[in-house]
Amino acid sequence: MTVKFGINLVNSTTFNILGDGSIQFEAPPANVPGSVVVEVSGNNQQFTRDLTLHYRDVNNTFEYYQDFLVTYINPPAVSNRGNAKITLKGMLFDQFQVDVNQSILCRFVDQNNPDM
Repeated sequence: MTVKFGINLVNSTTFNILGDGSIQFEAPPANVPGSVVVEVSGNNQQFTRDLTLHYRDVNNTFEYYQDFLVTYINPPAVSNRGNAKITLKGMLFDQFQVDVNQSILCRFVDQNNPDM
C-alpha cells in the first residue's frame, strides 16, 4: 500500500493498520503550504483520484499550513509565577481565524527540554 500527498509518497513501512478499517501514519513534509489531494494505491501504480472534476473534494484533501512567525515578544521575561500579560507580534496568526472572537492558543516550551 502507498499513500500519496500531492506528489509526495508515504513509505508503507510507516503505516499502522487500525482495527476500524483505517490506517495511521505521519504526513510527509511539503515545500509549499496549501491543499493537496490524498491518493491511495494497493500496487503503487493505480491511485485513487479526486472524486469531483470542477473543484477539490474535501473528503480526500489535506491542508498544509505555513508555520507562524513570531517577530516580537513584550515583555521578554516575567516572574516564574506566570499570570503576566504578554504581547506577541508576528505573521500568519490569522490564517485559521474564522471570526474575530476566535481564540489563538500559545504554548511555552523549555529551551533546554523542548519535549516538556
